Amino acid sequence: MRRIRDLSLFEDPVELEVERLRLACPRCGPRLEQLDWLERYARVTRRLADSVARLCTATSVRYAAHWHDIDWKTAKAIDFRTLERRMGPIDLDGVRRIAMDEFAIQKGHRYATVVVDVERKRVLWVGRGRSRAEVRPFF
Repeated sequence: MRRIRDLSLFEDPVELEVERLRLACPRCGPRLEQLDWLERYARVTRRLADSVARLCTATSVRYAAHWHDIDWKTAKAIDFRTLERRMGPIDLDGVRRIAMDEFAIQKGHRYATVVVDVERKRVLWVGRGRSRAEVRPFF
């Protein structure tokens, strides 16, 4: 049995209890049945995830989480996956010169680094931290 959140019904939270079947595949071995309305390892339905993603385009992640009565981290993960799907991988074709800069986050001692294409004036990558190890994933 697995508990999965769905869109609220008349302002009442909806939680589904779903029994997922374990199937025996002759080629792959044992697998859980695939449900078209549920992402792999997800605890919310695609319908709820789509609603959260649409709300995140117009408001903050915190407000979207509050509106749907889900945890902030869940709403942030949904928004992140949606942005990754929408934006796709970084296109580095035609990039000849890059610039890097670091900036402080919330006036504290936490920093982030941004890499930009100088000629086209577009952001290529943003990462947490300002050390060489933190920037290495871009390269």
